[in-house]
Amino acid sequence: MKSVAKVLFHGIGNPLRGDDGLGLRFIEAMLAQSQSPVAVADFSTVDFHWSQQLTVEDSALWIEYDKVIVVDAWIANSESSTLDQLEYFYGSSEQALKNYFGEAKSEFGSHSVSPWDLEALCQKCFERKPEIFFLLLKSESFEMEEGLSILAERSLNSACESIHLKDFQGSLESTMLPK
Repeated sequence: MKSVAKVLFHGIGNPLRGDDGLGLRFIEAMLAQSQSPVAVADFSTVDFHWSQQLTVEDSALWIEYDKVIVVDAWIANSESSTLDQLEYFYGSSEQALKNYFGEAKSEFGSHSVSPWDLEALCQKCFERKPEIFFLLLKSESFEMEEGLSILAERSLNSACESIHLKDFQGSLESTMLPK
């Protein structure tokens, strides 16, 4: 019998800072999708969480899951020309690190940590770490305002049209996003 994967979508960002609120908006869209009559009835293996930033306390949450998908806004620029051509990026922590972040930057503190620091904390403190993935949504404006830019709305809609929660149901082998 195959084991069932537990998946957490962890949206991060501040909805009062324009496109920075994409993490929350994505979580809201997925929760609405889970209420849809066409959705798979059993969502016991997929959970949603939102916070303005990652903190050390999130490690206690993350260890409860096999796979954590960090959902965040990403400002495309000339240094990340590959992302400029995409509506959104979905990939492993290693792919995101190699293609978009350049290096794992340690931001460890009591109020904010990087996903890589949190992953290391899960391993060190709990001897368990989930598989980490990123869903980076294209954005451009982080001003103090509610609502999303047209670019961010397009990225959010594209990701929501491509990502179906039923793809995350079932065995560990079947919890990848469709190509």
